[in-house]
Amino acid sequence: MHLDSDAPLHSDRDGRLLTDEPWGVYFRMGRTGTGIAGGGLPLALADDVAIDPYGHDNPAQLAGDDFVELFTSAMAQAFGRFRGAGARWQATPHAGCSR
Repeated sequence: MHLDSDAPLHSDRDGRLLTDEPWGVYFRMGRTGTGIAGGGLPLALADDVAIDPYGHDNPAQLAGDDFVELFTSAMAQAFGRFRGAGARWQATPHAGCSR
């Protein structure tokens, strides 16, 4: 499922404003049928971004804690059952780069 919004997004951790710009996330059931796998709108990268190595072997392409907070807050805003659940999320950084 893909969710886009132009409503301000506040942190589910502490209530501070994360963005007042349009934002979006996508999610699906995890591969094992438990949990959720998800992602979000890509970040603009510099023109000279190193695409090799690709993925997990390139730390510049890994999602960080700022993305985890954005994703968990988006899920909490969209679906009440996720409110306050951020501390229970296990986040694994995944990577990717496209131009």
